[in-house]
Amino acid sequence: MNMANRDLRAPQTCRRPPRPWPAGVGLTLAIVSALAILAGGCAERYRGRRTVRLIKGKPQHSRYVSPSAYRHYLEARLLLARGDGRGAVEQLRAALLFDERSPLLHTELARILARQGEVAAGKRALTRALALRPDFPDALLLAGRLAERAGEPARALARYRRCAAVDASFLPCPLRIAALQRRRGEIRAARRGLEAVAKRHPRDPEV
Repeated sequence: MNMANRDLRAPQTCRRPPRPWPAGVGLTLAIVSALAILAGGCAERYRGRRTVRLIKGKPQHSRYVSPSAYRHYLEARLLLARGDGRGAVEQLRAALLFDERSPLLHTELARILARQGEVAAGKRALTRALALRPDFPDALLLAGRLAERAGEPARALARYRRCAAVDASFLPCPLRIAALQRRRGEIRAARRGLEAVAKRHPRDPEV
């Protein structure tokens, strides 16, 4: 066979498949996956230990979390940004296989499930989050919103107040309290609450 005349081009049946992600997102996933693989080798050695993370710009001690859980969590966030709630749920459940004691993962799973109309499953995930950490602000906020949706304003208000008492810097809860009070006709109470928030956070754009 004359190799000079041989067609070395790839056949058309081997075309490159379309990108499932936009270029920037795909690169982000590749970096996240690579970091997870590199860090995964040290996971067993540090299991059960504590580490330091930047949370809201402040260093805070927290327990060590598997890098694989982080990778699935970030993939869930990317899928959710693309409107793929079902895919995000699958990734969060995969993350929980590596970190079943994360209240954040359970809360995020509950929030997405509730948004998709799977309220019972969402409540189960939320119950698990609150069992792991009863004072987790994100879980308390979601519990309040689900109570509002169920037509239980008193229960919602109790959840929001608990959330605000736990973390005064977490603005969604006091803002939800004021909104709920206003809908119930408690205008003065709502105004006092908003004024208190404005004093504590004079430069925050959310207030």
